[in-house]
Amino acid sequence: MEPEEICRGTAAPAGSNFYYGTLFQPPAGRRALFALFALLSEVAAALRDTHDRTVGELRLAWWMDEMGRLPSAASNHPVGVEIGELLRARPGLAAELRAFISAAAALQNNDPPETHDQWIDQLAGVHGLIWASAARHVAGADDSSAGCAARIGALLAALEDVQHLPVGLRTGRCVLPAQELARHGLSIADIGQAAAQDRLVSCLGETLTRLRDGLLQAERDLAARANGSLLFAGVMARLGAALCMELAEDRPLLLQRRTALTPIRKLWIAWRTQFSWRKPGR
Repeated sequence: MEPEEICRGTAAPAGSNFYYGTLFQPPAGRRALFALFALLSEVAAALRDTHDRTVGELRLAWWMDEMGRLPSAASNHPVGVEIGELLRARPGLAAELRAFISAAAALQNNDPPETHDQWIDQLAGVHGLIWASAARHVAGADDSSAGCAARIGALLAALEDVQHLPVGLRTGRCVLPAQELARHGLSIADIGQAAAQDRLVSCLGETLTRLRDGLLQAERDLAARANGSLLFAGVMARLGAALCMELAEDRPLLLQRRTALTPIRKLWIAWRTQFSWRKPGR
């Protein structure tokens, strides 16, 4: 497979939210989007899916070195190849990608967030950087629209944290804000205990409601000022909000299975979003 196809398969595999998020995206810039979000996927995997933190740190260090060498040197990694092509066309992006990798490495060593807002701010300082870069360099967005996109990215990353909570608990990692847990009489130490499950379910319900409301507000803010090139962010926000509602209804089983929207529902949400974004001047 060509690097372009591999990046698309990494960022937007068939049936995934990002697959539907980019389904009605204008063709211009889609290759760049897949390259950026494939890089985000690689870094997120290092942050979330590695049981040995040292391995995750090595993976992030490798990507930092790669960002320093590109685009002047060839890459052996398909995502690196596509990022190199992207940097040749948009040299100003290089510093932003290095800042993204550096922020991801710092996040690994951060203490768990104390508040909901601190949690979202932490993620905005990592995942949100890629969303903001995509908004600026792919969609030609101004700083205000890029900020809306970054917030959507941070809220979606928080939603992913919630979905990965069972894996995190098995590896001793809990990203839920300490103050939110305390309001429900919980601590990180007793989250995995059966006796605390009802309180945890209540906490997750409130968290999912806040994430849903944040996503819907961010999408409204973005739609009011953005052009059609940022449609992917609007679709992703609505998909995330719908998933929050689904998870909230299914939250007693959240720690036992992974819930997802059906493909037909994702398609319907994507279609309705792009239809609502068809306004004069977009």
